[in-house]
This record gives sequence, structure tokens and C-alpha cells, in this order.
Amino acid sequence: MAAGSNRHAASWFARLAGRRRFLSRSPLPGEVLVVDDGFLHRAVALHASAFVEPDLDAVGRYVDLLEEPSLVVYVRAGVEVCAARVRERGLWPHRTGWSEEDLDRYLANAALVVERAVARARERGWSVVDADNEAVDLASLRPSLEAAADGLRPARAVTGGAA
Repeated sequence: MAAGSNRHAASWFARLAGRRRFLSRSPLPGEVLVVDDGFLHRAVALHASAFVEPDLDAVGRYVDLLEEPSLVVYVRAGVEVCAARVRERGLWPHRTGWSEEDLDRYLANAALVVERAVARARERGWSVVDADNEAVDLASLRPSLEAAADGLRPARAVTGGAA
């Protein structure tokens, strides 16, 4: 990862850590803290590249450093679906100049990173709810969303992110 991108990812990680610590210190009884695009998903920003194969052992070590959340929502979509969505919406501004092959390699590597991060979370015994995000309509997401809601009821802090 380029030094500038690495500094940017580390900066956002530090902000997220600070916000989570601040918010988790004073929850009201029954209150749920939801951290979207959380620490587990940061594995992508820190370990996925279009140009270098991800070090999956490093991804596992990264997850081992994280505080256990009450719930991880694993939002899944296949690489082909993600690629189609990115192409339809347009490439991210910070990735201007990437070729089609660069995008495909990045998304494939990001998928490997996410799969390893979630697998390590499960190995550590974390509560993980899968949500299928390949569907086009919200009605087909209902079972996944209901499972996530059931997992949230007893939770105090939640972290998740999209694949």
C-alpha cells in the first residue's frame, strides 16, 4: 500500500477508535452503540491492494488486536456483484487511473481479506450474523436483517461493514 494511502487508513482508524471509546463510556441502560464500517472492515483498507497479494496471516493478526464487539454483521456480496456495482456507480475518486484489471484484482483481494477477517472473528468465538447483499430488493434482505436485529437486542456495541 502506498505511504499516503496507509497514512489515510491509519488516520481514519484512529478517529474510529476515539469515537468508539468516547461513545462506549456512557451508554444508557438498554442503549445499543452501532459502529458501522467498523474495525473489522478496516482490514480491507489496511490489507487489500490491486497490486500486492494480501498477507492473510497479517489480517488474522490484525483481528487478534481488536476488542471483541457484541455483534459483527457480515454483509456479503460476490466479487462479480461488487464489480458490477462499482462500474455502474463509478470508480472511487481516489482510484482514478485504475484499469478494469486493477479494479478486478482489488475486489478479489478485498474479498480474500474480508473472508479471512470474518473467519478469524468466528475462530475467536465472536457473534457473527451473515447478511446476503446480492439482492436487489429490500424484501429479500428481510431474513438477514431480522437475524441481525435479534443479535442486537442484548448487545451494547456493534461493529460491521460491507464486503
